[in-house]
Amino acid sequence: MKIISWNICCLPRKLNLYHNPTKNIIKVIDTIFKLNPTIILLQEVFDLKIQDTIVRNLEENSYYCHVSENLPIISSNGLLTASKLPILNRDLYKFKNNTSVEFFIEKGIQKTKIDGITIYNTHIQSNSMIGMYSRCRHYRYGQYKETIDFIDTSESLVFGGDLNEDYNNKNLKHLINSLSLSSYNDKLITFPKYDIQLDYILTNIDNLNSYNVIKTELSDHYIIELTN
Repeated sequence: MKIISWNICCLPRKLNLYHNPTKNIIKVIDTIFKLNPTIILLQEVFDLKIQDTIVRNLEENSYYCHVSENLPIISSNGLLTASKLPILNRDLYKFKNNTSVEFFIEKGIQKTKIDGITIYNTHIQSNSMIGMYSRCRHYRYGQYKETIDFIDTSESLVFGGDLNEDYNNKNLKHLINSLSLSSYNDKLITFPKYDIQLDYILTNIDNLNSYNVIKTELSDHYIIELTN
């Protein structure tokens, strides 16, 4: 089994400070197909036309997709989960704690159940571009607490996404330990701009233990990959 998580930086063009996402989306999709993952966790799939393009291409290649309801202009949370195995159930938890520009969207956790595994995909509160760093951290840690309460650790699970804290952050470690999920000894750089790790795939499935990072300039985040 192969699982990938990737923040693909697909805010609509007028809001996107990194690039024009419509120019790269076919390359993004091709990169995913070359990796041939069993399970895909994507974040920042906010642009609705890009969301439709990704879903169409994935479904044409025998993936089952889970996206959340949309707001009038953008995706409500930018999350997209896909699986080669049929999806048995879809659920969504909306965070109660949001601040800064993220107050105007509905970040949360996508819960996607396939045969034998429950997948949790999320994008936790980021730091604000307008300087509200301490406030954003406070709300981020509130979302960590909500995540601990929402995830059912009695089942085989995969939890991944953009958690917006570097590897050694004490609140992130508390989240991982509270959920009794496996981690890894070495920091994996997934956000090269600041030489930090923001993206994670965590699990309680014993045979999933081989991590890799795929470097790419198609997004400001690298891809993280977990295999057995």
